[in-house]
Formats: sequence, structure tokens, C-alpha cells
Amino acid sequence: MTREEERPNIILISIDALRADHLSLYGYPYQTSPQIDEFAKRSTVFEYAYSLIPKTSASFASLMTGLHPFILRTQPNQDSLNEKFITLAEALKLRNYSTEAIVDNSNLSPKFKFNQGFDRYITVWEDREKREESTPYITQKVLEFLAHPPGKPFFLWAHYIEPHFPYVPPSRFIEDRPEGRVLGEIPRAILVGNLSTAVDRQSKKGHYLALYDAAIKYVDSEFGKIMSLITEKGRGRGRSFPVLIIWSMSCLPLSMSWAWKASISLIFIKIPKRKKTSLRKKSETLRLLQQRLTEFFANPTYSKRAAETNSEVPLSKRELERLRVLGYIR
Repeated sequence: MTREEERPNIILISIDALRADHLSLYGYPYQTSPQIDEFAKRSTVFEYAYSLIPKTSASFASLMTGLHPFILRTQPNQDSLNEKFITLAEALKLRNYSTEAIVDNSNLSPKFKFNQGFDRYITVWEDREKREESTPYITQKVLEFLAHPPGKPFFLWAHYIEPHFPYVPPSRFIEDRPEGRVLGEIPRAILVGNLSTAVDRQSKKGHYLALYDAAIKYVDSEFGKIMSLITEKGRGRGRSFPVLIIWSMSCLPLSMSWAWKASISLIFIKIPKRKKTSLRKKSETLRLLQQRLTEFFANPTYSKRAAETNSEVPLSKRELERLRVLGYIR
């Protein structure tokens, strides 16, 4: 097997505004995600994954660079990813990967530089006028790409906006939910974001919960189509089965009081079987580094000078070097 054949294909599926606590596998009492649930059984599931910021531009900037929003300086929405930072797609292109993206959120527009490193960057809102057409269009493009993949390792990113407000799922996915309060009875002050003006205040909360859950079930069914093709092609050998990642950034206020802003992400990763590695050791190292970084930035006396001199925050030389590699200090 050549070195190029050893490199796996990578598929990232991101789902906008998908709350972890509305998925069955996280304990939600309604069945909203049978396909994702099945995928999670064979994957690494992150139970405590939190978005660095519950807004699209800044959150995806961090996802694509591995850097904190304080470093990137990308504004929450409608702002650019600075071209001086190396993105995941750019890093993979340096390893001779083919890169393609199909995205459905104008915050990720090429004018905001989120197309850095991609050979092809499809903006769904420019190809499809109606919101109802966007989800099946994304799935179609993903399936077309997987049916005729490039002749070298690839990185494919597909971003669904479907669970995001306004909710327009097909009627076949809509199920009854407890009615709850009339929205007009809830003070506007605790209807977070644009919900205070966007919702019908004569409707009941259960109406929107039913639509939101239906949108999740809809995108879950589309994911099932992708998984079916991947599984079929994965019956062969070599690079057929990719590293497959599902990720979500949620900023959706749908708690029982409609006052809680969620910033919970969910991550599932399926990695093809290869040579055994010390994953436990790697996981422990990452956990310890995360703990040290949390302590590091929680220290009120933190400064770049303090970090570099190791005078106020007791970090080891190895940890300091890792911070420099990540771009936190110079």
C-alpha cells in the first residue's frame, strides 16, 4: 500500500442549530434521530462537547482552524476568516487532498473567506431559491461526489441548515408534541434572539417544538442516505471507508422556559480500522492538555509574558511549545 493510499478520505457533516438534547441518543424522549443513533453505536461519541461561541461565523472559524475566537478575532456573524490562518482544507491540500464543500448558510459565504483551501465550494442558497429545496440538494451533491470520487484522498464538507429557524420540514416528519404555553404569555425579554419577533405569538410552544423535531428527523433521514452509500462502498478494501465526522453548533433557545441559550455541540467520529495505536494514551494526553489550558486561561494574571517566562502560570516547556504551535502565544 502506497503512502497516499494509507491516507483516509475525510467527510465532515455539520448540522446547523442541532441541539444535542433533542437527539434520542442523548436521552431525548422522542425518536428524532434513528440514523444518527445507529451511526453513534459504531463511533466515538463526545458527550461533553461545547461550542466556543454559539454563533456561526466565529464558531466555524474555530472549527476550521483549531484556534480560539480570541485569536481569530472573527465577529460572531457576517464576518471573515482572516486569510493569515491556515485552515483544515488548506492543510489537507498540502498533503495532496482533493477538497470540496457544499454549504447552506450565508455566514459561510466565500466573501467571508470560508472557502479557503477548497477546490470547489458550492453555496446552496445561490443554486436553490426555496429553503425547502436546500436539504435534498445538499444530499444529492454529496451522493454525486461519493459515487464518482477523485482519484486521490479527499476532504468533503457538507453543511445542512435544516434545523435552523424558520422550520419548513416535510409534513410526513411532523408529530404531535405537548402544547405548552401560548407564546404570547411569555415576556418578549426571554424570547432570545430574533424569536421575539419571528414567531407567531398566538401559537403554542409545542407547535414549534414539533416543527423543530421534524426538521431534525428530516436531516437525519438524509444522513441515512449518505451512510447507505458509504457503507455500500466501504465493503471493499483500501480507502473506501472514510473518517466520518458529524458536528453541530447550536445557538437555539428551545428550553422549557424558552430562555436558555444552548451552546452545546455534538460530535461523532467514525474512524476506519487501521494499525493499532495508543489511543488511550493520546486521549489522556489531550485531556490533560485541555485541563491545563483551562487553568491557564482562567488565571486572572495571565499574559503572554507570564506564559513565556513561566513566572505566574506553571506550564511545562512542552505545554508552552504546544501553545506556540496552536498560535496562542509567540
